[in-house]
Amino acid sequence: YPLKPDTDMHRIHLDCYFAPFGDKYCLLWDELIRVDTPYQRMVIEYKRDLLGNYKRVSEIIPLFQYLIKNHFNVIPISTKSHLNYGCNILELEDGTVLVQDEESHKKIKNAIFVPFTEIHKMYGGIQCATNII
Repeated sequence: YPLKPDTDMHRIHLDCYFAPFGDKYCLLWDELIRVDTPYQRMVIEYKRDLLGNYKRVSEIIPLFQYLIKNHFNVIPISTKSHLNYGCNILELEDGTVLVQDEESHKKIKNAIFVPFTEIHKMYGGIQCATNII
């Protein structure tokens, strides 16, 4: 994984390259499926005990391997989709998924496309523009 933080605005937040939805489905930037990618993201899993303390319960593992190990159905998206906030989706309580990218729209069954290009100019997407109450 990178020795220094990756501060690119298209990769700085998890929701820029990964999006879980439904029952064990997720979108993932296809670059992160490659073992030799310079953009590798690593996972360390922690669990909270009954006293509220967190304990490390896993070794460091690449994100894609973690998802496969935990039985996620990984739907890869291209770099073009990634740069268009293809992973920045919003799942509503009823399971409806709002997307702002054509590729993601085609890959998620019954998704609703919402044009959001003006917000993209501010380095944000549909999830970024919401506030969960």
